[in-house]
Amino acid sequence: QMRIIKNILLFILAALLPFSWANSAPPKKNKPPRVLNRVVDTICYREHYSVLANDTNIRHGKYKLVFKDFPIERGQYTQGERTGVWKFYGENNILELEYDYDAHKPLKIQPHVGHVYKQDTYPAIFLGSPLNIRHYIVAKATYPKNERGFFKNCQVDVALHISSTGKCTGYHIERYSKEDFNESIRNALKKIPKQWRWLPAKRNGKDVSSEYMISIVFEYVE
Repeated sequence: QMRIIKNILLFILAALLPFSWANSAPPKKNKPPRVLNRVVDTICYREHYSVLANDTNIRHGKYKLVFKDFPIERGQYTQGERTGVWKFYGENNILELEYDYDAHKPLKIQPHVGHVYKQDTYPAIFLGSPLNIRHYIVAKATYPKNERGFFKNCQVDVALHISSTGKCTGYHIERYSKEDFNESIRNALKKIPKQWRWLPAKRNGKDVSSEYMISIVFEYVE
């Protein structure tokens, strides 16, 4: 009888062992999505990024925007969204802004010349390289045909209206030039991408509406 009980126990144990091993096996890791690398040249820049192989409209992976052989934007996309720490550079390869998209806060801000920024007080800052927005407007603005041969260079200063949520809600010309130049700038500003965002200005720790200044210089080359 004892032998029978022993055999039954051995049978139960043998039946349970595979179940135990199956449950203790490490979980399978999800494979990273397959991506396709892209390099796109525009008038001013070269973009390096990756897209999902099954949906090439969605960026996924490291991103780099290059201007004159210098990277002016570096970061990471995850399923089409900016994630992690991004770095944005200005002229002379100076780091203008370091922003953590996961924590939704700036890590480093380069003050304008002659200004001192506090942690809870600073102006509106473009979430991108300042070169990007300036060159975009310059590329969209055209030198007025009627003024060719009369002016070598002409400057127009523009104030973009930035809301407390970081959106561009409008603009006005701060420094006027001849009307043809002003009209060219207005037409260019109408084409600003709607997805562009700014870090809203802070005043004593509170997000406030403000203005973002841009100076556009028309250069006439014969």
